[in-house]
Amino acid sequence: MIYEIGYYLFNTVCLGGLFLGVSYIIHPERTQNFIYDASWEVTKQSLILRDKITEIYIETNNNIVNEESEKKEHEWNTLIINEKYS
Repeated sequence: MIYEIGYYLFNTVCLGGLFLGVSYIIHPERTQNFIYDASWEVTKQSLILRDKITEIYIETNNNIVNEESEKKEHEWNTLIINEKYS
């Protein structure tokens, strides 16, 4: 499965680079504007995604109940006296 993902990712990157190279030779300004716009959108979306993931992480950590504190409330210390050995 990892081989297939790597294979398709490698092919996509190679073909994308080939098409961008040919496009840059034919229309350099349009290709440069496309690269700027695409990189700006990727950066913007990654920052939005990071903020959402941080928000979900904080929400999840606030909803976790500490089980150790609940166990300590129910812990009783008992003393057993064995009268045989007294």
